[in-house]
Amino acid sequence: MFEKVLLIANPASGKNKALVIAHRLSYLLIHEYASHVEIRATQQEGDAEEWAKVAGEEGFSAVICLGGDGTVNETVQGLVQSNLRPYFSFIPLGTVNDLWRSFNFYIDHDLAVRQFRNVQVDTMDIATVNGKVFINVVALGSIPESVMHTDSVDKNLLGFFAYVKEGIGGFFDWRGYSLTIETREKIFEEVDTNLVLIGLTSSISGYEQVIPHADYNDGFMHMILIKGRSPLDTLKEVFDGGLVKANVNDAAILISSDYFKITNNSSRNARINVDGDPGPELPVELEILNDKLQVIIPAKDDKGIFQRFSPAFLRGDQ
Repeated sequence: MFEKVLLIANPASGKNKALVIAHRLSYLLIHEYASHVEIRATQQEGDAEEWAKVAGEEGFSAVICLGGDGTVNETVQGLVQSNLRPYFSFIPLGTVNDLWRSFNFYIDHDLAVRQFRNVQVDTMDIATVNGKVFINVVALGSIPESVMHTDSVDKNLLGFFAYVKEGIGGFFDWRGYSLTIETREKIFEEVDTNLVLIGLTSSISGYEQVIPHADYNDGFMHMILIKGRSPLDTLKEVFDGGLVKANVNDAAILISSDYFKITNNSSRNARINVDGDPGPELPVELEILNDKLQVIIPAKDDKGIFQRFSPAFLRGDQ
């Protein structure tokens, strides 16, 4: 699977170190697998999608992207359109990086590169929103709306706290939405909410195990909907642990389905956030695709959390 590898790097990611990391990964692939490696640096929006779309036809057996959720999304968008679909993988270099949490990648970039010495192949779900691919989270509400305006300079300087900075303003926005939520089996009508999250994995916005039973290839999207329009409702639900309750109660709804339709019944427009970037206005339809990506991920590690987060000298790394 590493015979001919395309590395797609977003130079602005990883505090502008994406190309350096790409060259380190190239060196490893060449020496470990005798791979033929080509590195391409994105210059504008759409580059990653276009290159991934034709990678199979160009003879690449694997496409590995280095960047944040937006770069990963673009790469997957291109692969889905490919007739000859290579294996997919990535090194997470963004601010939140929800997808890597599900695949057990290291936070440390150098260690993430070294994980490619010992890998396995699995499948991952792909979903669409109004026909466009998303791979992680769709969000709606005052907090996601604020986060959509987070400045890229702030992201590089402040990391995750850039989102906190913007999200605080949205948290105290008292406006909510009245929505109709449809699945294939049921309709939830006139639901008042100030926060909707739809994830494909158990990690959302940097918080792991928000939806404990969710998995990256279980065939479902998982919706968390906080009832009520006041931000205080959200605060209460977080402190009550409602975001991890796998049931329906008076304050929150958790629904798992392979299809959602969300309609806005409010007087003001509602725009969703897709994998951290601005998405379309409501109404939207979300659907799991039948096919899955073949994804290269780190081999399962029985050292668990200690191996992932402890300093190198404690792990015995050379």
